[in-house]
Formats: sequence, structure tokens, C-alpha cells
Amino acid sequence: MDSAINTLHIQNFKSIRSALLHPRRVNIIIGQPNAGKSTVLEAMSLLGSVPYEQQDKFVGSFVRYDKPRQLFHDNLTASPIKIETDRDLCLLGKASQSPGYRYASFSQDAYRELRTQMGTPLAGGHLSRAGDDGALLDRLGAYLLRTGAPPTPGGYYYTELGKRGRPGLGAPTEARYLSSGSPWYPQAVKAYRFRSEAKLAVARPGAALFPPHGDNLVRVLETNAELRREFMGLFAAQGLALRVRVDAGRLEISKELDGLSHVYPYHSTGDALRHYGFLLAVLESNRKAVLLLEEPETHLYPDYATELVRRIVAGNGNQFFITTHSPHLFTQVIENMVPFENRALELAVFVAYYQDYQTKIRQLSDEELRTVQGDGDYAFRSLTRAAAPDAVLR
Repeated sequence: MDSAINTLHIQNFKSIRSALLHPRRVNIIIGQPNAGKSTVLEAMSLLGSVPYEQQDKFVGSFVRYDKPRQLFHDNLTASPIKIETDRDLCLLGKASQSPGYRYASFSQDAYRELRTQMGTPLAGGHLSRAGDDGALLDRLGAYLLRTGAPPTPGGYYYTELGKRGRPGLGAPTEARYLSSGSPWYPQAVKAYRFRSEAKLAVARPGAALFPPHGDNLVRVLETNAELRREFMGLFAAQGLALRVRVDAGRLEISKELDGLSHVYPYHSTGDALRHYGFLLAVLESNRKAVLLLEEPETHLYPDYATELVRRIVAGNGNQFFITTHSPHLFTQVIENMVPFENRALELAVFVAYYQDYQTKIRQLSDEELRTVQGDGDYAFRSLTRAAAPDAVLR
């Protein structure tokens, strides 16, 4: 998968002071409650979810915060947040001369080129200091305005945030952002989260379900016949019929009884069935995408969770980052991937744990994954209950 993330480095973000991950195609993140599992997904969203934000609050649909200061480790803004992959990176820092914040994302090539143009080249071609990144952010907006968006390889995106996270540039531009391209964004990551009362018929570009809540589901079902048949099958098993009302822009459930036709709103059906349908739409409408799923097992019937794992393993060319509290889902992934040599190399398991007042993350080795095989339930409970996972799988 050409678009896969192979390296992920998170610095100074929420409970994570510094964490380096080497992801694979299927990435499972486990750990105790409040250990920081979802913080990894939020960090990735800070880098790659900007194109999908529809609120006036910067990435407010994807990252939990009240004020931007809360995004920084221990609320300390002296050093910028840095989220970096092998392809792209983003910086979020406190403005030195105002109460607001500055955000920029770059391709790796554009980052290096802009550093050189602005007189702070990377030491040795690759080393960067937090102070240099803070200075770069503080000068970047004025530099881009003065030079008229200089050409760079790859691309960049720059904006500023108010004290509450509202994005937008001040005078003289009054624009929302500066960017190369129309606009340029980093490699997209798509964070999905089921919401029972989400809208379903919002017009969105493309054929994939729109993050985070899938508010274009009606259009996705209208254009994807195979997925539509799968949805219909879910309800047909209960003697019900799904109706995609293209004319009205809504979904309905109907039943025929003694010559009478009864029609119900889609939202009136159970959460478990609609949540599973939502996940099917996520998996089957995306191709070659990076998908973030936070505890997808919530409200899922065990058979649905098993089928979900089967589809994730099959892939469709997507890369997955999944947090879970479910021993069942964890065991299903292990049993469907580790015994098979080609699949085992596509699986990474990360254990998040809280130590020294910060989130730390350890990646299980291939040998440890083979040890886990055969007793995934016990391994899951041991790893998630341990104060430090190093002592569990020795």
C-alpha cells in the first residue's frame, strides 16, 4: 500500500511527551482505560483530518479539547506539538506575540525546503530541534505572505488559531489559511466514530463515507450497489426491508404484514445494527485509505465483531489503526493473522500504559505475537492490567 504510514512520531501532544511507532497495515492499540490509546488516534487526526473538519473549531470533530493549550503535554506551550510520519508532519505552537496559536502541516520535502529558505536548515539534513520548529512557526505566516507562496516540492498548509481554537488569519489577508495547491493537505487519515443521531444525507464530494460520522450515508448507498445489497441483507434477516429514498434523501425501514405496509425511520432501529452498517460502509467505501477506529466493538453483537475482523484482515488496501477494550476482537485479530506468515507481517500490536505521569507505548515483537497466539484472551487481560507491559511476556 503506497499510502501506508510506516513511521509515526508524536511529540508533546496531550499525555504523550514522546512516542515513536512503526505501524503496519493492521495496528491494534490496547491498554487500560485512560492510558492514552485514543490520544494516538487524535494525534494522527491533528495531522491528517483537517480536510474533513466542518466546525468553526479547529479539528473539533476529531480531537477532544476546550482550548488549544490543552492539546500540549501538561498544558506547557514552550515547545510546539509535532506529529510526524515518513511522508508528512505538522506543528502546532503558541504564538510569541499574541494570545493565539499557529498551525502548519508540510510534506517532508516542503518542510526541508522551507527550513532552508528561512535560514534554519535541518542539522545533518534531518535533525530538528523544538526551538527551531517554534521559530519556524512564528515566522512562517509572514514569510509566506511576503514571498507570495514560494514553490516547494510537495506542499504546505498554514493557519492560525484563536484562544478557543477558531482557525483563520488576521489582517491583511482575512483568509482561513495559506497553502500551496488548491489547497494542499497532508496524506489524509480518516477517523470514524458512530453517532446514533448523525445526519445521513449531507452532500459530500467523493464516493467514500465522510468522516467522522458518515453524514453522507444515503449518497454512499445510492452509488454503491454492492454495499446497498449488504445493508438490505442485514434487515432482510429480520423480515424488514431497507429503502433508500433518493428523492427524499433519507433511509427508511419497512415491513409488510397482512397486506399492510408499515414504514419506520432508519434512526428508530437498534444501535447495534446501525453501528455495524456504519462500519461496513467505512470498510467497503474506502480504498487505499488510512482508517482510524476508536473501540469499534462498542454495541456490536459478537458475530458482527467477528465479521468486522474478517473484513479488516482482507483489507481492500486500507491501513487500520484500532483501539479496543475487547478481548474478543483482539483474539480474533491474532487468530486470523499471526498463524499465517504473510498476514503476521502485516500486524502490529501496541500497548499503551501510563507511567511517570505520561502515556508510553510499547510495540510487541513478532516473537511476542507468536507467544500470544493460542491464548489471546489471557494475553489481552495481562497486557492491559500490567502497570508496565515489559514484565508480562518475558
